[in-house]
Order: sequence, then structure tokens, then C-alpha cells
Amino acid sequence: GKAAASLLGMNEQGSRLSTAFIWVGWAFILFILQLLHLFLPLTAFVFIPVLVLGIAFAVPGIVSACRRWSSSPSRNNGAVILIISVIFLAIAVWTASRAMLSPTNYDTGLYHLNKMRWINSYPVIPGLGNLHGRLAFNQSFFAYAAALNFYPTFGHGRSIANSFLLLLSLATFIDLLRPVIRRPSLLLRAHPFEYISVILAIPVLAYLAVTSNGLASPSPDLASALLQLLMFVVLVQGLGQWQYGEPDQDRRAVFLVLMAVSAVTIKLSNLAFAAVILGFVFLYFSSGRKRAGRLGGHLLIVSAVILVVWVVHSYVLSGTPFYPSTLGRLPLEWSVPAERVDNEAKWIYSWARQPGTDRNIVLSSWAWFE
Repeated sequence: GKAAASLLGMNEQGSRLSTAFIWVGWAFILFILQLLHLFLPLTAFVFIPVLVLGIAFAVPGIVSACRRWSSSPSRNNGAVILIISVIFLAIAVWTASRAMLSPTNYDTGLYHLNKMRWINSYPVIPGLGNLHGRLAFNQSFFAYAAALNFYPTFGHGRSIANSFLLLLSLATFIDLLRPVIRRPSLLLRAHPFEYISVILAIPVLAYLAVTSNGLASPSPDLASALLQLLMFVVLVQGLGQWQYGEPDQDRRAVFLVLMAVSAVTIKLSNLAFAAVILGFVFLYFSSGRKRAGRLGGHLLIVSAVILVVWVVHSYVLSGTPFYPSTLGRLPLEWSVPAERVDNEAKWIYSWARQPGTDRNIVLSSWAWFE
């Protein structure tokens, strides 16, 4: 994460959000896995070297952080940290136990697990969407979840994928509230956007944890919800700091761009939300800051590279860049027929307008047949 952040000009000095580097590392891993999957199946032999390289980058930073923490913590801060750590550990144990339950997400049985097995077994296959329309969905989240299978030795990536993101989201919100934990009076003196938004987001996070069936499933829906909540909180807090005379929001802008682009690769339906986030970042860069042009250029190049690899994946799977849309479809030998693409899009629209209808039709038809 820090290696990728340094390439993006997101240095550590003065950063209030230390967990941002973990998110950046996770987004960078999404890109690396999609790039590798163009040529290789995502087995343990492919993912473990990537993991070891990440650990090698992370260890020096972890050691230095532990030394800074142990050198001068006050007794009161130590007690607070201990309490928060115990609570976080209890939540982690609960999350792990819930994630190991049998998956109940309907789409997990329909195509999630099948998609992961294809990713574990083969490089991206031209025209795979002709076998089943859902296999043409180009969602980078499945590469991440499949890599956690450490195929063929582990097989529990479905339990880890969203659980990690849920705990990371909680850790991020705690990280954002660190100044308030140390000085509660800041809650009254700061702009309402800065900390109230984080406090209000925590019940939403708890609701997602309790009600979502995505913890035990490799569902990109839960990951999308967590990313949207994260981007909203980070954006609103940045607006609050801007209003209170902190114009330097470069690191926050870099973070939001990377999360927004990654969200689109995870699920195409994030496009509208990501576009709004990127609109705010564009307004920030157009405010006349000295580094805005160069930093914006770097971000544009990085975003373009991530999206190009993602679009190449989509073309290989279905012959279209934005399946299930025929926009940009090429008449390749393996392209999914246009009428099938349109039919897939109509099923998605019908579900959005009346959830469960298609499933209920299938079940009622089977009951009538029996």
C-alpha cells in the first residue's frame, strides 16, 4: 500500500488516515491480480509470491510504527487503546464465526463460486460468457476472492474476502475518530461534517454486518456498499476540513480517485456513484492549486491503466467492454451474441424493478410442473 501510494504522490507525512495505505494496497492488488489473470490461473503458486512481496514491503513500516507507539504512549492513551483493541478483537471473532457459516446468497450458488473456480483453474477464457451469461460479468472482486482460496490447498476465500473489508472499514472509521477519542471536545468545535458523518456511518456499518449475507459469500454487493460508505465519509470529512481552512486535500483526493476507479471495476453499477465522487475531486483540482495539474495527470494515467486492463478482461470474456451492455461491442469470434447481452440486461432491470420476481417465476413454474 505505501509503495503504491508513494508512486501516486500520497506520502505518509501529515496523513491523518493511516489505514488509507491498506486500502490503497488492496486496490493495487486488485489491479495486479487482474493483470496476472490475463496470462495465468490464480493459484497459490501465483498469489503467494505477491503476498510475500507485500509482506516484505509492510514489515519495516509495521516495526517502525510499533516502536513509535511503544516509545511514548501515555497511560490514559494505553488504556483507551487496550479497550478499543479488545472490542475490535471481539468483533473480529464474531465476524469470523459468521463468515464460516454456509453461504445463503442466491447468486453465490448461481455463479459466484463457479466464477471463482474458473479463475483458479484457467487464465481468462475468450468467450466464457457464452457458457453462462453471469460468467461474463467482469468484476475484479472475484479475482481477489479466488486468490484467497490459495487454490488448490485452502478453499475458504469466500469467507475471508468480505470479512476483511468489513473489519478494515471499521478500523478506518476508528482511525478517523482518533482525534475525538483523544480530545472529545473536538466533537463540538470541529465542523459537523468532520466527525459526525463518521459517527453516523458506524450504525450503517453495523447494519450491513448484521443483515448482509455477504460475509459468508464472495458477493461484490457487500464490497460495493462498504466502498460507497467509505468514499462518502472520506469525502464529507474532507469538505468539513476544507470549510475550516485546510485547503490541502491532495492525499484525500488521490485516495478517493483510486477507490472510485476500483469500485467501478468491482461492480459496474458503481459507475454513477463513482462519477459523483470524481466530480468533487475534479472541482478540487480545478481550484488552482500548484500541484493540481501534475497530480491530476498522474491520477489520470493510473486510472486509465487500471480501466484498460479491466476493459481488456471484459472484451476477452464477452466481446463487450461493459457487459451486459452492447456499447462498444466488437464482432469477435467469441463475442456473446447481442441479443443474449440485451436479454441479460433486461433480467437485471427486472430484478431492480421487482426483486425476486424471476426467482419466484422459476420456483412457481417448477411447483406447477411437479
